[in-house]
Amino acid sequence: MDIKFTHTTRGDSKFTKVDRRKKANGSDDVTENSKKYFVMYYDYRAGALCTLIAGKAGGAIYSYLKWRKEMNGHKFYTIPNSHMLTKYGLIRQRISEGLLLLEDWGIVKTEKQVGKSTRAKLQDLDVEFFKRTEAKYNGQ
Repeated sequence: MDIKFTHTTRGDSKFTKVDRRKKANGSDDVTENSKKYFVMYYDYRAGALCTLIAGKAGGAIYSYLKWRKEMNGHKFYTIPNSHMLTKYGLIRQRISEGLLLLEDWGIVKTEKQVGKSTRAKLQDLDVEFFKRTEAKYNGQ
C-alpha cells in the first residue's frame, strides 16, 4: 500500500499533499510549505524538561500541545483523556497534576471554567527561559 505524506500549514487545519514540482533543470522542488514539519520544530530540551518536572505526564502533555500548536496555531487546547489513555496510559488525574506542575514552572498557561475541560497553551520558550528554569531546578 502506498501511503502519501501529508502535512498542514501553520494556522490551517486542512490536510494537503506535499506539492512537488519539477524545476526547469529537471530536479524536484518542494514548495515552501514543507518548511512547517512538526518534527523539525520539536524542541527535545523542552520535552525532556517537561518530563523531568512532571514525569511521564509532562512529556506527553508537551508533545501533544506542541503538535497542536504547530498544526493549528498558537491557541488554547483541551487535552483529550482518551488520547492520553490509549497512547501514553495516562488517566485524567495524572494529566491534571502534570498541567498544574507545568503551569507552576511557567511552561504552559491554562484556562479553567466550571463544568468545562481545562484548556492549555504552550508558552514561548527561549534560551533565557531554560537558564532560569535550570537555576530554579538546581536550587530546589
